[in-house]
Amino acid sequence: MALSFSFAQAHKLLRQRFGSVVKIAIASAFLTLASAVIAVGYYGVTAEIEQLSGNLVVSVFASPRADSAEAVSVMRQVRSAPEVSTAELVTPQQAQKEFAKSVGQKLDNLLPDNPFPYVVKVHIVPAACTKEKLDALVQTFRQIASVDDVIYNTAYANALFSRSQQTSVLIFAGALGVFAVFLFILYFALRAETAAAGDEVHVLMLLGATRGFVAMPHILFGMYSCAIGLVLGVGMTYTAYFLVKPLVGWLETVPPAYMELSGAGVIVLSVLLSVSTAYSVKKKS
Repeated sequence: MALSFSFAQAHKLLRQRFGSVVKIAIASAFLTLASAVIAVGYYGVTAEIEQLSGNLVVSVFASPRADSAEAVSVMRQVRSAPEVSTAELVTPQQAQKEFAKSVGQKLDNLLPDNPFPYVVKVHIVPAACTKEKLDALVQTFRQIASVDDVIYNTAYANALFSRSQQTSVLIFAGALGVFAVFLFILYFALRAETAAAGDEVHVLMLLGATRGFVAMPHILFGMYSCAIGLVLGVGMTYTAYFLVKPLVGWLETVPPAYMELSGAGVIVLSVLLSVSTAYSVKKKS
């Protein structure tokens, strides 16, 4: 009985306060669009950092006196590190051929004795692409027996670290800014609607109605209005997707889970705001 009364009152509020419904729906729609943009932007930045980190190579040089068995042992120990994505062993003969290709001539007369040692070329996982983790990994490799030196392109690594930090800060700050703006708009729109019923709430509570009974129609009203905005926001998101996709090819690679999580976040926030504003209503002064 109480629940059917709450639904009936919520439907009555939807008809009577169309202006509030429009305001709440618009705020919820833009919040949905903003959350989707943030999710897509986060995926794009992390994918770019992952691609850039794949180009970072750590070279582990075996001792010049190391034989093939020792070189294979070094590669196995390097590959066992959890930060390592792939490890490739380059023999002295392969290194000499690559060097000959780069200089464009045979090295038989220039380098009669092969001076190149065994080298393990290492690609690390994106999660390890921080200065602290990379420095620690280099020190770990240097402690392996038969390892002479460990080097990597410090300029490229520093640029990668800087870009990773900057993009992370920008995403975090942008996400907070966008969410704060639309959450405040949505909150005050819901609050204004519930505040308009202050006298009605006061009378019902004087008659013995519980706080939950009084708040439930306004909670349902807020959730209905936010749901309308969520549907509008999904439509706006798909429209923006098809408009931008010809310009940004990697949009097709965004996993659906990112969009689903952003939508779920908006739903949770809408419910929490509807409940909190409905319970905060007071008698008009």
